[in-house]
Amino acid sequence: MNISLALVVVSIGLLLIYASDVGSSDSKFWGLDSTQRGLILGGPALVLPIIANFISKNKADMTVPILVLVCGLLIIIGGLAMGAKHIQDMAALQEQPPDDLATAQERSYDPALFEIGSLLSIGGLQIMLGIKRLMQSRALVGA
Repeated sequence: MNISLALVVVSIGLLLIYASDVGSSDSKFWGLDSTQRGLILGGPALVLPIIANFISKNKADMTVPILVLVCGLLIIIGGLAMGAKHIQDMAALQEQPPDDLATAQERSYDPALFEIGSLLSIGGLQIMLGIKRLMQSRALVGA
């Protein structure tokens, strides 16, 4: 197995572990909170497919670009699920009006929107890289 394929397979594994942990009723993976889990499992899962894509740049292999596409789709699905949960949480907050100005200002700052946007952007980038590599691989195979 070449290095780029190993990187993408590890990335998919990390994404699946992350998703299964978030989806479980006891959301504690090895005693980590959501921020630590995101940095340890999510961070590498976002970066490894991009690295793998550039490592396998001049190879006519179709497996790595397809798996990079899968990673991108998994990331986008996770971002959309996070967005749906965020909408539910915000709807629950709307039912409770803020008691004072400080509470209203605290609610107006929402880092989840940045996280969701980042996930959708990185997932989209991986999908674009995967499609570009698929087109290059077809050209290399046909040449």
